[in-house]
Order: sequence, then structure tokens, then C-alpha cells
Amino acid sequence: MNGSGNDRGICYLIGAGPGDPGLITVRGAECLKQADIVYYDALCAPELLALVPACAERIYVGKRAAEHALPQQEICRKLCEDVAAGKIVARLKGGDPYLFGRGGEEALALSEAGLRFEIVPGVTSAIAASAYAGIPVTHRNCATGVTFVTGHESDGKNADDPSAVDWVLLAKLNHTICIYMGMSRLRQICAALMAGGVEAGRPVGVVQWGTTARQRMTTGTLETIADVCEKEGLAAPAMIVVGNVVDFHDKLNWFMKRPLFGKKVLVTRARAQASDLGDMLSRHGADVAELPAIRIEPVEVKATANVISQIKNRQPLSEDDLVSCDTVTAALIKIMGMRTGDGTESQNPDWVVFTSANGVNIVFSRMDWFGLDARVFAGVKVAAIGTGTAKSLKEKGIFADLVPDAFTGEGLFDALQMREQTLGGMTVMLLRADLGREALPNLLREKGVAVDDIVIYRTMEEIVAEEEIAAALDGIRCITFASSGTVRNFVKQVGVRLSSLTEGENRPRFVSIGPITSNTMRELQLPVDAEAAPHTLSALVDSVINSLS
Repeated sequence: MNGSGNDRGICYLIGAGPGDPGLITVRGAECLKQADIVYYDALCAPELLALVPACAERIYVGKRAAEHALPQQEICRKLCEDVAAGKIVARLKGGDPYLFGRGGEEALALSEAGLRFEIVPGVTSAIAASAYAGIPVTHRNCATGVTFVTGHESDGKNADDPSAVDWVLLAKLNHTICIYMGMSRLRQICAALMAGGVEAGRPVGVVQWGTTARQRMTTGTLETIADVCEKEGLAAPAMIVVGNVVDFHDKLNWFMKRPLFGKKVLVTRARAQASDLGDMLSRHGADVAELPAIRIEPVEVKATANVISQIKNRQPLSEDDLVSCDTVTAALIKIMGMRTGDGTESQNPDWVVFTSANGVNIVFSRMDWFGLDARVFAGVKVAAIGTGTAKSLKEKGIFADLVPDAFTGEGLFDALQMREQTLGGMTVMLLRADLGREALPNLLREKGVAVDDIVIYRTMEEIVAEEEIAAALDGIRCITFASSGTVRNFVKQVGVRLSSLTEGENRPRFVSIGPITSNTMRELQLPVDAEAAPHTLSALVDSVINSLS
């Protein structure tokens, strides 16, 4: 590579893998996180775009059969133009960029223009789709080699003539043959292999949408596979595997034997939270659809430059300073014991209670903004409602002093009583959402506790387009709810569709994370087919599996 005189501009040609976003390489993920602009193909997992900075430009340049978003020459021109302008460009390509991905053409264009580029290899679909279908492409007893070949020739060749590939030579090699982009010519390819000397009974496997929750597979022989695919409706995108190794698929097909494989499960959590539950469901094979019913909105930051400076330098604050602050900032001031009226420090709370992981993330995000760390909580005891909340605290450097067995306000109240014996005269700070239940603060006040009940975020209804709702609900087998707020707003979102979702033998299963959410579901006439116990995301996933088994 020659230097372009531009030290910043570079193009990363990244192999996105065959469809499973988890198969992106570590280096590929690192490059995506740096990008100013990303050009991505049709078969790239859309989840990978979440790795790209929010401010980065995203441009679709996919090719499907005769439908090209941009001609290849134009793609090369735009890559060179952006790199020359000093941009960090991510060219995200399905599979591996140098294996039937036209990455060589794009790299040559950059090289000839004297521009910087880097190749980030990816997992190719011949290897991954075969593995996910239970087919080892080599095996010492029946296949000591493997050949990758395209069934789709370049535009300058006769697209209907498979003879451009030397199928007779391939037949003589007695290798496993992995054929890319060959579904439109499957019948001709099989005929050419048989004409070349391969027996008509040679096993063939076809894997459609390999490595994804949409994966389908069928098997046959060179003589029958075209008819089988036509009957079963398998079409592109698909990998064709020819060889005796196909016979291993019954014993080695781990991917399609997972308990939720091929079952569409709806996640209704806020967009920022949905990935955790979605990832857990995906690991069990679910086809995860997201329909965020709520969004989490932290309280607006209100702190004068003087207050910000005083907090960062741990200087005394006046009552007027405290009144001018937003609730999160005011809570931090109280926790640190900085609230003063006469120049002396006030007593910080005995306990700080986090009711959700959302609250943890919001408070610590504000602490980062002020240049503070976990030492803020050195003078107080910290309680967490739920293991998920406790986990979030641990990730921030704080081990919760108290996590109740029952993940409810009542459960925390009982645990506090057992821990402290006498609650009267204590101060407890609750950091929670605007729609939080009143059970815990009321119970504490009845025992003489001074409760500082602080709203640090609001739970808002998420507005989703009608077409997104329809797509999410199409073919749904299970709907999950992780809070009462998601239940209420989901019912508003689906509107008149609700009756079709809740009636009939083939309706989807409705699964709740716990009793409070379940009660809200029943109030709104939703069935409760399963309830997680304990009330955690992992138990919620187990409940989904059980309800669909």
C-alpha cells in the first residue's frame, strides 16, 4: 500500500460472517466501532450495525440476484472518495471479503488510488452454514479435501451455462464440494457433476439462511435434490454441499436441535435493554423479534456551572445550590454528605436502594460526568431489588449489601427488617422510576423511616410504526413481559390486534417475569401462560422454553 498523504483515511474491508452476528471477529468488531461511514451488504446481520457509532453514516449497497443497490464500479468509486476525504470507512461484507465477495476488486481500487486499506477476514458461509447444519466439510474417513466453487459466474459469462466451471475435474477430485450462489442453477449443476462421473446417489445437503434462526436444511442426492428443494420451497440464499459428509448431519446437527429453534419470540423491553434478553433467547435458538413498548428517559440535567465545579472539587454547597439541581445530581450530593446550610456536612442516608439496573446506569453515567467513582457510596449501605440490579452494581465496582430473595418492594422491606432489627430513625433513599409502586416507601414510613423517594428516570410509551408492529407480530409464538409498563404500552400499541393474539388454540404464549407484571397482565385481559421463578431474565427464558415445549 502506498501512502495517500492522509494519515487518517482508511477502509476496513470486513468479513461479517454468514449471518449469525456472534461470528464477527474481534478485529472486525473493533473496526466497526471506529467507523465514520459503513457500507453494508444484503446478507450482513443487521445487529452488527449497532456496533457502529451513532453518528456514523450507514449506506446499503447490497446485491441480490439482479437487484443491485449500487453498481460495483460505483461502490469502488465511493470507497475511494471517502477514504481520500480522510474518513474511516467500514466495508461490511457477508462471509469473507476475499471469497466470492468481490473484496479483491474493492481492495485493488483502493490500492491503485494509493489509499490505505486493511482486510479483516470473516467466517465464510461454506464452513459456518455446514457446521450449523451438522456437516463437517472434511472427515478423514470420507473427505480429505474441500473445494469452494461459485455457481454464479461473472456478468461477462453465460449465466445459464454451468460449464464455465470444470465440473468433470471437480468430480475426479472426490472432495466435498461447497457451491456458493448456485440455487438458480441447481438442476444444471447436479447434471454436470453426474455427467462428469459423480454417482447419482452422492449425498447433497442444501442449507438456507445458514447460522440464523431462519435456517432450513434439506438433503437428497445429486439425482433428487433439485426436486426436493422445489417441493420444500428452499431457495437463495443457500449453500449447497455435495459429498458423503452430508450423511453426518443427523448426528451432528446441534444448531437446529436447540429448544427454541425456529420459534419466534417477542421482546417488549426498551430498545436499550432488549439486547440482553434477546441474546439469551437467541442462544437457545429463538427467532427474536423486538417491539419496544417503553423507553427509559433520564431526568434532564440541571446543574449550574458553579454546582458542577463544587461537586468535582468536593466543595460545600448551599441550600440554594441543592434546590437548583435535578434529582440525580441532588441525590449524589446527599449521598456524599455535601448538602450544607451553614458550611458543615449533613448526614448522608443510611441506605441507598436501587430498584432497577436502569437506575444504576443512570446514576453512574451522571457520576462519570462529574468525574466521580464508586467511592461516592463509601459512607452508605446499598440495597438492590433483583439480581440483575445487583449485577449492574457489581459491574460498577459495588457489591450490594442487601439483595432480597423476593424481588419486590415488600421483599426488600422484609429483608431490611431482618437485617436492621429496628428501622425507626433511619434514612432510606429510593432511586427509582416515576411509575414505581408505593408499597416500599409506605411500609418504611409506617416503621418510622425517613424516606427520600427520588425519581431519577421516567418510563415513557415508545412510539412504533404500524409496519414495524405488523412485522414483529407476524408468526409470533411467544410474547415476553419484563415489567408492568411494557404490558400497558404493548396493549396500547397492538390495539385491535389484541383479540387475535389472545384467542384461539394457536395463539402465542404470554410469559411474565414476576407476580407484579402478571397482575397487570390479568388486569388488562392478557393470559399468563407462565411466570418466571425466580424473577430474573434467565428464569424468564426458561419459562419461555417450558411454555413452548
